[in-house]
Amino acid sequence: MGFLARQHYEVTVVVPDHSVASARPSSSAGLATLLDDADEAEAQLQQAAAISTHSEQFDVLMDSLSFTEPPTAPARVAPPLMNAAGDLVALVGVWLDPLGVAVSMAASVNATVCIAGTVAAAGLERVDGRRSALGARASGVRSGRGTIVAVGLGSGRRGITVSGDMLRSIAADQVWVVVDASRKPEDTANWVAAVANVCPVVAMAVVGRHDTATPDSVDALGWPVGWVHGTSIG
Repeated sequence: MGFLARQHYEVTVVVPDHSVASARPSSSAGLATLLDDADEAEAQLQQAAAISTHSEQFDVLMDSLSFTEPPTAPARVAPPLMNAAGDLVALVGVWLDPLGVAVSMAASVNATVCIAGTVAAAGLERVDGRRSALGARASGVRSGRGTIVAVGLGSGRRGITVSGDMLRSIAADQVWVVVDASRKPEDTANWVAAVANVCPVVAMAVVGRHDTATPDSVDALGWPVGWVHGTSIG
């Protein structure tokens, strides 16, 4: 195996016990002939495959090996927003960021908007735990619509706080993170990683791209962008 490797032949001859005496001479001759044929075949193969490092064939071979960069992996694409009757999608972001995205997403797919965490809005049902999440799903089944929950995260002296218990109890079918491109990338990366440690994140919805000179900084987070400024991507 490998470049300029040699071929190796191994031959095993089994002689039946009842004919050992009579077959030994012919078997030995046959074995010798077989080995000679193998040696000759190997020599021919080696001669045909031999390539001098100073020959034109060697240059052609090395060119064919081409030390080019491997093909670039295709960019990951955000999955479609789940919106069947009874589906529940959580949009997790800082303070009120998820609410605007939830409203625009819901308008595009005719879903119901609920709120959780630091998000507050009159007239919208709160989904902060298992029981209220099950109630939202049941309402979605009755109305034939999906539910989008805008989950707001608060902040303190140590940065954005993520309530793992709340996210687990909501048990969303999909979790998206709503990231603001104008905020410090390090701060965003910290809370997004904390959310991802609690539940699988499938995509990002991006806001604030027009408020920064580096709108693509969120790409470094590693999740596909599925929503930007009220528009679905893909």
